[in-house]
Amino acid sequence: MMNQFITSFIVRCHVIESHQRDYRIKLTHVQGENEISFDSFEDAMNHMKQTVEGLQKSPEEDRK
Repeated sequence: MMNQFITSFIVRCHVIESHQRDYRIKLTHVQGENEISFDSFEDAMNHMKQTVEGLQKSPEEDRK
């Protein structure tokens, strides 16, 4: 049987109109309840990926 792993994020985007369009992305990990702000979607996506990969590690992998 395959194990299933689910984690959730809330992504809030604030568009700042100035001479160029800027973004502020506020990312909340629902299960961890921590909130971090980013200036780019790429940085927010990288953080989500790292969070999910870190949560999927088994205790044996941490000891290596």
